[in-house]
Amino acid sequence: PVLAEPEGDYEISAEDITLFSAGETTKLRVSGLGSGDTVTWTSSNPSVVSVADGALTAVSGGTATVTATVNGKALECIVRCKFSGGTVAPVSPDTAETGNGYHLSHTDVTLQAGESFRIGVYDAGGNAVSDGTLSTTDGGIASISGRTVTAGSAGMATVTVTVGGQSMECVIRVK
Repeated sequence: PVLAEPEGDYEISAEDITLFSAGETTKLRVSGLGSGDTVTWTSSNPSVVSVADGALTAVSGGTATVTATVNGKALECIVRCKFSGGTVAPVSPDTAETGNGYHLSHTDVTLQAGESFRIGVYDAGGNAVSDGTLSTTDGGIASISGRTVTAGSAGMATVTVTVGGQSMECVIRVK
């Protein structure tokens, strides 16, 4: 009997990313690829975010969907470009919020080892806040330099941001 090839079990490295300045870049990856698999990358709005071989570059404020297509299977990542100057959305129910209105740009991030992102802190009006301190439960999994969080070894860590006497958390999952 002829056996059908199983469909690949592909996963994209992130499903929701926020970038905060024009020219900011990050890399998406697809896991589960076989030796003959190729990935085709597209952006639903190249004037907001461009993509080349998984490398995203923020172009202008807005939201776009980046799609990685492998053997007919589409994997999507929502990319939000929220630049300073009033383009950051005000507090919404899906952001981590403290009693004094501060919120984080990210509350749950999945990365590959070596990838990094900038965690933003915003006040109730959506304005970027530069003060506050960051700490991590495991520097080997998620290290911090300024506001940049970099993935290390596989595992899960929590980055805590303290500002205005309030603490907010972002879960970091490293594959």
